[in-house]
Amino acid sequence: MTQIDPIEAIRMADVLFEHTLASFPQALLHTQPRPGEWSAYEVLSHIEIVERERYLPQLAAAVRGETLSMTPVPGVLPASPPPFDELLANYRATRAEEIAFLEGLPRDQWATTIFNHWTYGEIDIHWLARRMQQHTLDGTQQSMMALGLLTMGAYGRDATPPASLDR
Repeated sequence: MTQIDPIEAIRMADVLFEHTLASFPQALLHTQPRPGEWSAYEVLSHIEIVERERYLPQLAAAVRGETLSMTPVPGVLPASPPPFDELLANYRATRAEEIAFLEGLPRDQWATTIFNHWTYGEIDIHWLARRMQQHTLDGTQQSMMALGLLTMGAYGRDATPPASLDR
């Protein structure tokens, strides 16, 4: 079985995630598909926070030869959430920094433990790169399910369709 390069796999996950987000009508970006389920905006916000506050510092520490311990990321929006386009730009910028760190690390260093996870134990760059991809794909799946529920539900007998489905 041929394996895809981990950096390329992350890039592929990004394309799927951004394509899914681009599929959302502007009127539905902030709409939760059901009570307690995240909107597309909330999914993007969570992924951006995890990338910026967890994965990027872990990669930066790895470049410095340090080992970090991390705490869970709260699942809440910031007090003053930025507009969607700004949040997406922040996500892209953080991801570009992560990719630059990954590309700058020799592959023989990818097996070095870079931090201790409270659940998973010792984590190396290989694991982190796979997790970065999987976290993005999880967000893609969650956003796709939200889009399906919102667009199917928008025409149900108990729902009022949005004024416009244009972005």
